[in-house]
This record gives sequence, C-alpha cells and structure tokens, in this order.
Amino acid sequence: LLSPEILTAADAADGFKVFNPKRIRIEVGLGKPLRVLHLSDTHLPLMTEGERARPLRDRLFRERSRCWAKAERSLAEAVVYARRENLPILHTGDLIDFLGEANVARAAEFAADPSVYAVAGNHEWCYFMYTRREEQGTIQEMFRERLDRAYRNDLEVSSRVIGGINFVGFDDWTYQVNERQDAFIRAEFAKGLPTVILCHCPFYTPKLHEDELKRHQGRLSGLIGIPPELHAKIVAANPSGEKWRVPTERTNAFFRWIAEQPNFKAVLSGHVHHYHAEPFAERVPQYVTSAHANGFAQEVLFV
Repeated sequence: LLSPEILTAADAADGFKVFNPKRIRIEVGLGKPLRVLHLSDTHLPLMTEGERARPLRDRLFRERSRCWAKAERSLAEAVVYARRENLPILHTGDLIDFLGEANVARAAEFAADPSVYAVAGNHEWCYFMYTRREEQGTIQEMFRERLDRAYRNDLEVSSRVIGGINFVGFDDWTYQVNERQDAFIRAEFAKGLPTVILCHCPFYTPKLHEDELKRHQGRLSGLIGIPPELHAKIVAANPSGEKWRVPTERTNAFFRWIAEQPNFKAVLSGHVHHYHAEPFAERVPQYVTSAHANGFAQEVLFV
C-alpha cells in the first residue's frame, strides 16, 4: 500500500490521474507556515479470502470494490506525495468502506506513520454495509478499542498539536456532540492555541445545507449542527429516517458556543464527496474535501 511500486504505467493507461491536490490557504496567525495534506473518504474496500468465503461478505466485496476501484492507488499516491513533500496527513473519516479484517489491518498500516492523524467517519462503523441503525451502536462498542489502536488515537474525541496548531478530531457520525466530546473540546480551546476542528460530517453552513437538500430531495442534509427550525422541515419530509438526527440541546449549545471562540480557525471535513468552501462563522472557514477514493485531496497552507 505505501510503496511507490504500486503506481505503475498501467495506471495512466486506464485514465488514473497523477495525484494533484487542490491547494488552499488558511490564516491562523502562525509565525512559521505549516503545510498539511487533507484526505477524506478513501473507502478502502478490502477483504481477506476467509472473509470472502461468506456469501454475503463476498457480495459486499464485489459490489464495493467496483464502486471504489481506485481507492488503494489513491492512498498510495497520497502517501508518496506526502513523504516527498514532508507533509503531515490529516484524514477526516471513511478511510475504510466497511469493518473487516483486511480493512482494519490496512488502516493500521496507514496510521502507523506518526505523521498521520486519522479520525472516524460513519463507514468506520459499518460491518455489513447499510447495517440497521439500531445495531450500529453495538458494532461501534465491539470495535471501538480495536479501531482506536489501529488509528492510534481515541476516535470518539482526541487532539494533536502540529506546527503550533491544535487539531481536534471527533467522531460525529451520530450528528450529536456527546457529554465527553463537549467537555474535551472545550478544554482544548481553553489552551489558547489556534484550533482547527477535524470531523467527517461537515458543520452546518447555509449554502452547503441548501445544496445537500437539493441532492436528496429535501429529505436529508448530512450536516451536523443544523438549526432546529431547519431540521424540523427535514423531519417533516422524512420522519422515519431523520428523527435520530434531531440535535439535542447539548449539541445546539455546543454549536452556539464554538462559533464564538476567538481561537477557532477552521473546520476540515468530508462526507459529501465534493469540494465545498464556506464560512462556518465569522473568520472561521470550513473546507470540505472531495472523495479521496477518486484521487481528490486538499493541500492546506496554514499561515
């Protein structure tokens, strides 16, 4: 996975493009600029032969490996590029497409590099694809410790200081901020460092919300922190599918609070599989990156 030998002349023949990340610049007040590579939604669809011996798993593998046929090469190209340019890698979720032995092993191999900081997306908790929602909590608890070890951090909420910036990552697939996450993130902001949030599901911003509603016929937005009055309209359009995303009062209070933090500098996220840039709050941009499975990424220059 991590070797340049994976990248062959055959890649060019089938239309695979040379890795060329989108470049963005974020003002945070650093004395020395910091460049990082931001990836999201790699969707590795790997299985062992033993896993594929089970008919349902084999069908899942065949379907998803066709969908994400370039995922491994995309990851290999990104790693080669990051090493050549000496860039830390920030990965904001869905590194794997579903839970399984091969995918967890490959995720551990990728995250073993100390320059990689990876947080969770909703697919980190998928065992059989499209697992019933009521079962995902159980699956999450079953795999939590193992995935924490593979990704080398606490996937529920964690932080890492790189180049003078406090990067705070949290798992937001439930579209809520729980009590532990709330307390942890507030304590990180209290340290006073320039702080950047890493999460999978983007923070609510008006234009992105509008775009996602159009994509999903008004029945889904896929953002966290949607104002209650707007979320009520989505629930009315899709009551059986959207009640679970209704923000709690803690979640609403968290988003009111974080928007006012003077050392909050940016949000980096993914999930929607297309690029989008829009302010979350005054002087706080959000940059959503497109699906890395298809070769997309962002190179971010913090100054």
